Amino acid sequence: MLRLAIAADLVGIAAFVGVAIALYFLFSRLGPMAAATLLACVVVSATIEAADLFNRVGALITATQPGYSDALPMLFMQLYEQGYLVAQVFFGLWLIPLGYLVSRSGWLPRVFGPALALAGVLYLVALVPIYASATLTSDFSVPIAMPAGLIEIAFALWLAVFGLHRPAGQDRPTADTLTPEPVR
Repeated sequence: MLRLAIAADLVGIAAFVGVAIALYFLFSRLGPMAAATLLACVVVSATIEAADLFNRVGALITATQPGYSDALPMLFMQLYEQGYLVAQVFFGLWLIPLGYLVSRSGWLPRVFGPALALAGVLYLVALVPIYASATLTSDFSVPIAMPAGLIEIAFALWLAVFGLHRPAGQDRPTADTLTPEPVR
């Protein structure tokens, strides 16, 4: 199961970067700095998550090789959890410029803009009780972050089912209009 989780994480990280690149090209003309910030936050988050996979690999190695203490796999899994929480900072931050860009675009329901920005803030706020705790755990962080996850799911489902819509007088984005302008 751990091997499968590592492989799934690698696919998820690559997909996350791919989505961010697509969103960058989609929104870069609306707000080049916001689109670049979005992309940078995703790249930092994905880099931390990818490096953090070494902790999962360490757990796998120490659990399956003789001669290691039984406590080492648990230590590596706890380190993995903490690394994921560090990545969550940037995972939350990327949603704030995304919300701004969605609000400006007019290609999606306006409610998604503020909702995505709120989701980003909620992911950040969910970290406060964890890092304020002596045990680096908190029963409050999941309920705080849960609405953020639901907002992201709603956004992804909307895109999958309805896609982008063209407001009156505005063309749907095409390959020609998706070419980013240089960041100034």
